Amino acid sequence: MFTFMDAAREKLALSTNPPSEVDRLSSLPDCLIFQVFLNLPTKDVVKTSVLSTRWTTLWKDVPGLDLDPKDFNIHETFVSFVDNFLERNGSSSIHRFKLTYDSSYFEEPGLVNRWVDTAARLKVEHLNVSDYWDPIMNPTVYTCSSLVSLRLARMSLPNPELVSLPSLKALVLILVVFTNKWALENLISKCPVLENFSIERRYGDGIPILRVHSKSLLTFVHDAGNHEDYDEEEYDEDRNVEIDAPMLKYLMISDARVKLALSTNPPSEVDRLSSLPDCLIFQVFLNLPTKDVVKTSVLSTRWTTLWKDVPGLDLDPKDFNIHETFVSFVDNFLERNRSSSIHRFKLTYDSSYFEEPGLVNRWVETAARLKVEHLDVSDYWDPIMNPTVYTCSSLVSLRLARMSLPNPELVSLPSLKALVLILVVFTNKWALENLISKCPVLENFSIERRYGDGIPILRVHSKSLLTFVHDAGNHEDYDEEEYDEDRNVEIDAPMLKYLMISDGLTSSFIIKSPPSAVEADIDIVFNLTSERILGVAYEVQKIEMGVVRFSVRYLQNRICVTNQKIVKIIRGF
Repeated sequence: MFTFMDAAREKLALSTNPPSEVDRLSSLPDCLIFQVFLNLPTKDVVKTSVLSTRWTTLWKDVPGLDLDPKDFNIHETFVSFVDNFLERNGSSSIHRFKLTYDSSYFEEPGLVNRWVDTAARLKVEHLNVSDYWDPIMNPTVYTCSSLVSLRLARMSLPNPELVSLPSLKALVLILVVFTNKWALENLISKCPVLENFSIERRYGDGIPILRVHSKSLLTFVHDAGNHEDYDEEEYDEDRNVEIDAPMLKYLMISDARVKLALSTNPPSEVDRLSSLPDCLIFQVFLNLPTKDVVKTSVLSTRWTTLWKDVPGLDLDPKDFNIHETFVSFVDNFLERNRSSSIHRFKLTYDSSYFEEPGLVNRWVETAARLKVEHLDVSDYWDPIMNPTVYTCSSLVSLRLARMSLPNPELVSLPSLKALVLILVVFTNKWALENLISKCPVLENFSIERRYGDGIPILRVHSKSLLTFVHDAGNHEDYDEEEYDEDRNVEIDAPMLKYLMISDGLTSSFIIKSPPSAVEADIDIVFNLTSERILGVAYEVQKIEMGVVRFSVRYLQNRICVTNQKIVKIIRGF
C-alpha cells in the first residue's frame, strides 16, 4: 500500500542525483503543471516529486486534494495530512477537495463535516465527498458561493433553510438520503446557473416526488436502476419525477420500471486539453496506472481513443471483474504495439489463481521482442521467470517481485541502469552474481531478500554502480532451524556513492575497492548467538546507526557500540 512516509528503500532513489539528463519537465509553467496535477489523486501527485528537480516540493502548492484513508497505514497520519493541506491553503482558495471516507470506522464522526466547513470557508470550487456511514452533511455547502461543482455520495442531506449557490453548474448525488421530501426540489431551484444534474437514487431516499425546475439545466441523468436491496413490501410507494427545464439538451433515465435514454449531445465546452501535444500527454500517461489513463478519455474529445496509443501498460487483474477480459486487454495492448517499441510494461499477477501459469512469461517474452525499456513484473506464485529478460538489450530498468530467477546461460543487458529485486528466489547460487557482473552500465541496484533465497554469498561486482540497497530486515517468517546457514555480502563497486543496509540475518558485509566518499545508511540487528559481524574496509563519510537491539562488542576486533541509539561519523577502520 502506498504511504506518504514511504519505506526506506524509496529514500535511496532521492538521496543521490542520477546522471545528468535534460530536465524538460522543470521548464513547464506552473499553471500547466497544476492543471495536470488537479486531475490526479494526491498520492500520484506526491509521486511526481521524483520526476523533476523543481517538482520536489511543488506538489505541496497544488490547490487541490484527492485522498482516501486507505492510502495510509495509520489513520492519524491521514487526518494530519488533510489538516496540513487545509492549513497551507489558509490564506488562499481551494480549487478541488475530494475525499472518500467511512466515519463508522473512526471515533470522530464529525471529522468530515469539519473539513467541509473549512473548505467552504476557503472558497472551494469543486467539492467531492463520499462517506459510507451516511452522516448528515454540513449545511455549509448550501451557502458556499464559490462552488462550481458538487458531488456527494452516501450522505444524508438536511432540509436547507437557506440556499445560495450562485456559481454551481454541476451537481451529482449518489445514493443520498434526504431528511425532508422538499429538500432536493428546494436545492435545485436555488441554483440559478445549474447546467448538469445527475442523481443515482436508492430506495427510501425520502423523495417520493422529485421536481426538477430549472431554467438553466442542460443535462439531466436519473438513475434508479436495478438495486438488489429493493424490498417491494417496504418501499411500496410510487415515485414520480417531474421535469421543467426548457433549456434541456440531454436526458437519460435508467429505472427499474422505466428505461429511457435520449442521445442528444450535451452542451459543448472549450476543449483546452485537446491542444496539448501528444509528447506531453504521453509523458503524463506513462506515469499513471492504465485504469486511470483509460478514465482520461472523458476529459477531452481528442483523448477518446488516444489512451490506446500510449506505449505503456500498468495493470492489475483486480481492476477487472472477469479474468478473460484482463487477458484480452493485455493481448490487445501487445498486438497494437507489435510494429513499435514499448516504453513501459508493468504487471501485477497471481498465477496460482488461474489455469494458464505460463501467461506472464508469454507476455514478458513478447514485451522483450518489442524492445521494452522499463519492465516491472510481480507474481505472488513465485513462477520461474522467462530467461528472455537476460538478453533484452533495450531494458533500462527491471523490477521483479516474488519470482524465481533461473541461472543465466547468457546475459546481455547493455542498457540496464536500474535493477530492483523483491523477495526473489534464485535457482542457482551464482545466478545473481553473474547477472550483475554482465550489466556494464548498472547504476542502481536494490534487493529485498527473503530467507532461503538460494544466495548464501552475494557478490556485487560492478564498476558503474552508484547506489546499492540491501534489505533483509525483520521477517516474521524466519525459522532459524530451517535457515541456519550464514549469509555474506561482498561489495566491489569503486564508483559507489550511496549505500543502505537494513538487515537482521546477514553475517558479514565486506566492502572492497574504496571510493573517495560514500554516504551510508545502516540499520542492522546483530545476533550474538550467530556471531554476526559488520566488516568495513574503507572510510565512510557518514553512518546513521538505528536502534541496535543486541549489544555489539567488536567491529573487526575493535570495540564499537553498545546497546543504544547512536549517530556518529566513523573514520579509518
